[in-house]
Amino acid sequence: MFDRRGVAGFGFPAGIAARTAIVRERSLRRSARRAPSRYKGIPPAVTDIIGGRVAMLFTTTISAAPHIKSGKLRAVAITSAKRQSSMPEVPTVGETLPRYRAEAFQGMVMPAGVPQAIVGKLSAEVVRILQLPEIVQRFQLDGADVAGSTPKEFDAFLQAEMQKWGKVIKDAGIKAEQ
Repeated sequence: MFDRRGVAGFGFPAGIAARTAIVRERSLRRSARRAPSRYKGIPPAVTDIIGGRVAMLFTTTISAAPHIKSGKLRAVAITSAKRQSSMPEVPTVGETLPRYRAEAFQGMVMPAGVPQAIVGKLSAEVVRILQLPEIVQRFQLDGADVAGSTPKEFDAFLQAEMQKWGKVIKDAGIKAEQ
């Protein structure tokens, strides 16, 4: 559905934003007057928001940060638990809706069965590199905060995320589409 100007309501790219988009889409569908536009990836969604073909977009800070800094996009809120260090003026959704948190994240995984000594050595080296000032600065320029963790901490985080989003999906009655 489009408004009088021919602009679709809001966009949801697939990929890393998809897990939170299902929740947003379901709740926004109830209150919005315009239908959501689904995208197969982030780049076409960002292109459409900049081009004025959608009025609102849920995406990652990394994909939006350069366009926010250039003035082509305006950040309304971020979905992380705390404000982004690279955009401290942008409020979190949780500041309006307490306890709301839906973060995109990147992690490193290995096949099961890799010896623990190799996993530990690689993990320690990745965390060391992520703490280098030039790496932290580069991530921040791209709109991301760095958070290195141990394999056990990352596994616990992933388990908690799967449990949280599994419950949301089940409670909302969301089914996979073919």
